[in-house]
Amino acid sequence: MRRASFALMLVASCLVLPRSAWAAEALTPAQIARQQIEAAASRDWPTLRSLYAPDVRYVDPNGEARGADATIATIERTLQPFGMVTVAIARVYEGRDYAVAEWTSSAINSAEITLADGSKVPPTDNEVNLSVVTIYDVKDGRIVSERSYYDALAMFGALGLLGD
Repeated sequence: MRRASFALMLVASCLVLPRSAWAAEALTPAQIARQQIEAAASRDWPTLRSLYAPDVRYVDPNGEARGADATIATIERTLQPFGMVTVAIARVYEGRDYAVAEWTSSAINSAEITLADGSKVPPTDNEVNLSVVTIYDVKDGRIVSERSYYDALAMFGALGLLGD
């Protein structure tokens, strides 16, 4: 009798517990892409780290980074000259192991900019608006490759760094 009661209680608890309590849901590539964009914009480094595979390959108009630490450092350097960054995700396309996100970013340059040659430019207080496309390759629920495309020349123009 006790065995039957225990078995019934176990079955009943499985029926009333939410599914997430006994089986974690895997994120889709689109969900991972959305989380990556939002975590980067809000500088949520722990969440960003959790989304990347240890050997992630990251590419943007500034260059390439390999590994989660180098990728996060690259994103941190890119965002450093800007205060609050706002993003709007227009559309995310996905397949079994990839996502492609179209999104926009807006920020005001409120801190010094370090150029590729190491020279420093004081803050301009100019607003930068970018249209971005990012391609994510996902394996085992983590980003293994991320490639972002945007018009870097337009960004430097908006910052007033191209001259007259």
